[in-house]
Amino acid sequence: MTGLSHQEIPVGEAHPLNRLTITGAGLIAVTYGLARFGLGLFMPEMREAFGLSATGAGWVMAAAFAGFLLALARAGDLIERRGAREVAVAAGAAAVLGTIMIALAQGPALLAVGAALVGASTGWSTTALATAVERQLLARERATAQTAINAGTSLGLVVAALAATLAGLAWRPVWLAFGVLAAAATALIAGEVRDVPAPAAVPSAADEGAGGRTRLGLSAPLAATAVLLGLSSAAFWGFGRELLEAVGGLSPELSRMGWLAAGIGGVLGGAAGAAADRRGLAATLRLSWVAFALAHAGLALGWLGAASALAFTALFGAGYMALTGLLIVWSVAERPLEPGAAVARTFLVLAAGQVAGSPLAGGLIDAAGLAPAFLAAAALAALGLAALPDAGALSPRRGAGAAPPRSPRGRGSWPRPQRRRRPLQAG
Repeated sequence: MTGLSHQEIPVGEAHPLNRLTITGAGLIAVTYGLARFGLGLFMPEMREAFGLSATGAGWVMAAAFAGFLLALARAGDLIERRGAREVAVAAGAAAVLGTIMIALAQGPALLAVGAALVGASTGWSTTALATAVERQLLARERATAQTAINAGTSLGLVVAALAATLAGLAWRPVWLAFGVLAAAATALIAGEVRDVPAPAAVPSAADEGAGGRTRLGLSAPLAATAVLLGLSSAAFWGFGRELLEAVGGLSPELSRMGWLAAGIGGVLGGAAGAAADRRGLAATLRLSWVAFALAHAGLALGWLGAASALAFTALFGAGYMALTGLLIVWSVAERPLEPGAAVARTFLVLAAGQVAGSPLAGGLIDAAGLAPAFLAAAALAALGLAALPDAGALSPRRGAGAAPPRSPRGRGSWPRPQRRRRPLQAG
């Protein structure tokens, strides 16, 4: 199997919307958009059904984030031992089981267990798909494919919002339907992810310049960005609908459309990988943090009234999808030889922030109200912007490591391009 370096990219047409990208986005749509973040969409109805306080709801959301965290903790090792395909299928299976358990739950305990399972599905799906992209696609396709797959969350949010609007208070049938969609996505991804061997280990730029790294092997700025994103996003995913109703002035029916707005905004955030290729990772990260902080502040203060609430929600979706997608790109750029482990470590830190942020947001809401909790989230987002290093520190040398081996011809492989021949030079 021939190696393909990051510098020696074949000349030809790139195909970022290949079958791996499309089916990968579908798996992310069900694990993230429907299953995990769907909890926040339906949390007001679940709180009424189970008599949960805001703090209790925060602990249910924390169970989802904890499942995410625990799955990430061993995801890299699982991929190396069992392969990306098996881990991707396990992610889909966990989503199926978790959504059905939530649909049938008769008390908060079973609800929390189901939440933990759907959280685990997100941890496994992210790392398995990040590995597949780095090992199956051409170098020029990877950043766009990574953020496009990550933006599958937006598609899931749109579907969840439409389902919630049609179903009204009948949330249990909706979650059974989510289980059916998760099963379909699992069957599709099983045919596209291949267990391509990892490239030979050679020293990379990340290995040679490991100063200022955390114990997880992440650069300090990357770890700080991940934990601050986790802390600042937890309030919206757990209590966004309640804020839209209490502060934004939306009706319960219209507040469900907030997830639709977040999903539509997230589609724009999915272009962050292409923007980073053109404008640079540093500039794209800064713009994403600004959008994210502004969205929280606008929602908390009720700027311009109810008419603007959905616009700020869309801005939140764009900022969140952009930042999570850029975290994937940044992680892989730091550790090109171990993409699954690199993304797992980064999202482990993200999950730790969300696990801590959910009950903290719930407690702050019980003590001071929704607006102060979302203003605190805006402050954390501003801190994330301030903590970014300069542009030079965010330009890792992706060519430092060996490249993934070329995918064999077959299902899901790319067209064989022609190499540009150099003209003969006179001696």
